[in-house]
Amino acid sequence: MKLSIEDDLIYIYLTEAGKLVAKIPNVNGYLIHDKHGNWIGFQVEKSQYENRQPIELPPFNQSDFTYKESEEHITLFFQAPVGELYYYEQECNLDIWNKKVVGIEIIRYSTNPKGKQKWISPFLI
Repeated sequence: MKLSIEDDLIYIYLTEAGKLVAKIPNVNGYLIHDKHGNWIGFQVEKSQYENRQPIELPPFNQSDFTYKESEEHITLFFQAPVGELYYYEQECNLDIWNKKVVGIEIIRYSTNPKGKQKWISPFLI
């Protein structure tokens, strides 16, 4: 996984290769920060409200980061969560290839904090 951040535009690359076939726009998600204001993860709803289209993650190397999957959400953690977490609602666009999510595009709401980069720095490109 790699991260690109330019001002309020954030892109999470979940795979190295693949072509973009489709985009699922306006998916509800959450920026996750720890109690010290560090950006620690991102959560995506597994289906959209209108058509309930399921969202699947592509295979990836779990030594880089962890994820939790529930019936309703997929949560990516750049660092194992410890203590209280803060969730900031944030829409995102999901890039799809071969029926899998290959990237997450986030245009951070100006009302959401940027978050400190302590835990994401190893993933930045």
